[in-house]
Amino acid sequence: MTPNTINAAHDDLRDLYISRVIKAPPEVVWRAWAEVELFEKWWTPKPIVTKVSQMRLEAGGVFGTDIVMPNGDAHPSVGCFLQVIPNQQIIFTDALSGGFRPTKTAFMTVIIDFNPHPEGCEYAVRVMHQSEEDKHRHKEMGFDEGWATTIAQLADLVEAL
Repeated sequence: MTPNTINAAHDDLRDLYISRVIKAPPEVVWRAWAEVELFEKWWTPKPIVTKVSQMRLEAGGVFGTDIVMPNGDAHPSVGCFLQVIPNQQIIFTDALSGGFRPTKTAFMTVIIDFNPHPEGCEYAVRVMHQSEEDKHRHKEMGFDEGWATTIAQLADLVEAL
């Protein structure tokens, strides 16, 4: 971790963690976040489709997506990037929208670190929740399988670049 990255206190009671070594350098993994056409290919488990409605990858920037289910139902999501350090760290939350404007509800804040690794990049994700109940609800929603699937899709994409 570099001096500019944020390392919030770990809380095993409210936080979920997942990481994977991806056989591509952090700069290539970063591209899959920075380039919308790449991001849409891996962000949700297939056959669910992601359409980016707005993405300004900078602190205070909006993070808006439409998640389209196989039956065609679309679920819009909006958040805010809190910290963006290219090739190193992204932090976003659904507690805020673009320009740091509060939203009506808050479920999570996500810290993603792109750590150099001898085999490429350790992609480390921590999802922080307001309560233990929210953490458990997220697990019941399929956190482990869903995030593992999306990270695998990310790895497949960037390892082929």
